[in-house]
Amino acid sequence: MQQLSSFKPQAETHLRECFPELSIAKSSDSLLEIMTDGVNKAAAVKYLCELRKIPLSRTMAFGDNYNDLEMLETVECGVLMGNAPSELQKHFSFITKTNDQDGIFLALKEFGIL
Repeated sequence: MQQLSSFKPQAETHLRECFPELSIAKSSDSLLEIMTDGVNKAAAVKYLCELRKIPLSRTMAFGDNYNDLEMLETVECGVLMGNAPSELQKHFSFITKTNDQDGIFLALKEFGIL
């Protein structure tokens, strides 16, 4: 079976139109994550915060692709990694270095957490 190097954006749009009851997120140039509606990283963060009684106003998350977008918008401080697609980088004020350049460590240092 031949693997596609990237899927066409129309495929994601078509799947969203045909299956509105599903949660569909692009996680790389060649991967789509297809899950039951409401299953995403933002929902997981909310659930864990409720479970541990942590206010969302005291949360931070790091992400590097479209499947992280909802999570980054849900937490108080969403940090985009430098290796994220350029389209995502246009929407974030704080972008750290790539994951291969210790981006998380550098961001935690910048925010005074370390």
